[in-house]
Amino acid sequence: GIGRFSESRPLPDRVSALLSSSQWQKLGSTKASDVSAKLDLLADTCKAPPMMVLPAATLVELGRLPQREGEHSEYIVDAREALKDDGVIVFFSHRWLRAEAGFPDDDNNTKARALIVWSSWYKTRHPTRNVYFWIDYACVNQADPGPGIASLPAYVAASTDLLCFETDDYNERAWCSVERVIAYAFMFSGKVPWVIRGSYPPSAGSRTLTKESRVLGDPNVGKLTHEQDRVHIQTLMDIAISSKIWSMGDGRLLKFGTTTVEAWILV
Repeated sequence: GIGRFSESRPLPDRVSALLSSSQWQKLGSTKASDVSAKLDLLADTCKAPPMMVLPAATLVELGRLPQREGEHSEYIVDAREALKDDGVIVFFSHRWLRAEAGFPDDDNNTKARALIVWSSWYKTRHPTRNVYFWIDYACVNQADPGPGIASLPAYVAASTDLLCFETDDYNERAWCSVERVIAYAFMFSGKVPWVIRGSYPPSAGSRTLTKESRVLGDPNVGKLTHEQDRVHIQTLMDIAISSKIWSMGDGRLLKFGTTTVEAWILV
């Protein structure tokens, strides 16, 4: 009912209600019309901040990850507008390299450069598609990050692709595992995520794809910066496990420690 999305309820509860709703679960992730409908539900029904994305072309121009410091940013666009531009919405899952300094990249802009190389490679394979990234630092208002971070599970579930930047501690972190699990449960391509290794050489030249299995671990046993997040994570995992999206499709089963995804790694 509409009461589940009353603005009197905390935003994390509204996001959980949205993901478990029949309205959401009847929508796929491969048709632009379905993705757009999800984004409408997120903004209009759930009253969450609209999903904003960073064009890969803008990242190429800047050569760095831009920070969103307020309600508006000249660098990002509404994901619904990106879809009209033959956009592919790529959720970027990563650990901040300089969290103590409030910055996700290192002094050499390694992540930004790696994303530029990856998006250029993707464009050569899919020339009619335009890559748009959801990156927390660039797409969530850093002056008031709470609403955007609370909406993160829905942003994952509304994306068309998942790209993981795997550092040594990536698989230990609870929220990184949440993003991978939500993608598996709600995103068609969630069972074949893209991966960039933290040691990825961001230089020009030819690239090759390699495939490796990744076991989906239980986010509930992952490390958290804020321990109070664990209750919310449990709710999200219950929703992911009970998701009916694939019951009429490829019948994927979510069982922590057993279920694997086939990661495509660009080297």
